[in-house]
Amino acid sequence: MRKEFLVCIDSDGCVFDSMTFKHRECLTQVFIEHFSLQAIESIARETWEYVNLHSRSRGCNRFHALLDTLSLLQQRPEVAAAGLSLPPLDGLARWVARSEELSNTELEQEFARTLDPDLGTALDWSRKGSALMDKTMGNGIPPFDEVAPALESMARQADIIVVSQGPTDRISREWRFHGLGKWPRQIMGHEFGSKRRIISNSLQGSYPPAKVLVIGDSPCDADAARQNGAHFYPIVPGMENESWECLVERGIEYFFSGRFTEDFCREISGKFESALLDAPPWCL
Repeated sequence: MRKEFLVCIDSDGCVFDSMTFKHRECLTQVFIEHFSLQAIESIARETWEYVNLHSRSRGCNRFHALLDTLSLLQQRPEVAAAGLSLPPLDGLARWVARSEELSNTELEQEFARTLDPDLGTALDWSRKGSALMDKTMGNGIPPFDEVAPALESMARQADIIVVSQGPTDRISREWRFHGLGKWPRQIMGHEFGSKRRIISNSLQGSYPPAKVLVIGDSPCDADAARQNGAHFYPIVPGMENESWECLVERGIEYFFSGRFTEDFCREISGKFESALLDAPPWCL
C-alpha cells in the first residue's frame, strides 16, 4: 500500500561518502591511463575533479563527465604543449544526446549495432572504471552518521526510493551491506534512465508534487526535483553530516507538516550554491 509521501534519495556522495574516492582513485585513474595522459597527469586530475566534484556538473552521468572533461582539456594550453591530441568522441556525444539510458549495457548494444569506434573507446573506459570500483571500493565506505535515523523517521510516513546514476547492482549491495536496505521501496540506477525520468515514472499520479521530496548532493538532483515539481533538499558537499543533522532536526518535520517553505529552501540552498564553482579554478 502506498504511503502519503514520496522521498527520492541519491546514493553516492549523498548517503555514502564515496564520491571523492570513486573519482580520485578509480575513474580519474582509468581516464588517465586509457587516454594516455600521463604527461599531464596533474592537469587531467584537476580537470576531472572539477567536472565531477567541484562544479555544477557534479553528479552527472559518467559519459557526460567524460565528454565535458575532454572538452575542457582541449582548451588547456598544457595539452598542446605536451603534444597530445584528445579524441572529441563525436559518436559518443551523439549517443548521449539521444539516449534516455546512459548505461554500460545500453552502450554495449549501441556499439554492437553501429561499431562506432568512439562508442567502443568509451565503453572500454567505462568497463575498466567499473571494474576498478568493484575491486577497490567494495562495501567499505559507510553512510553518513545521520542517514539511518533520517531514513527510519521518513519511512514512517513516506515511501522511499533510491535514485542514482550508478549501477543498480552496486548501489543495492551497498545499501544492503550497511543495513539500509529495509527502507527503500525500490533502488534504481542508471539502467532505469535519467533521474528526471525515474522520479517521473515513480510519481505516476499517486503523489502530489508538494508531497514529494528529492534529497541529493548535486545540481542534477535539484534539476530532477524541479522538473517534477518536487521539493529539493541538498546534502551540501563538504557539509554532509551537518546537512543530514538539519534534515533530521527540522527538514523532515517541515516536509511532513507542509512547512517546507521558500524561506527554509533559500536557507539551505544558499549553502549548497556556495559549495559549487561556476567556473574552472584555472580560469579565475
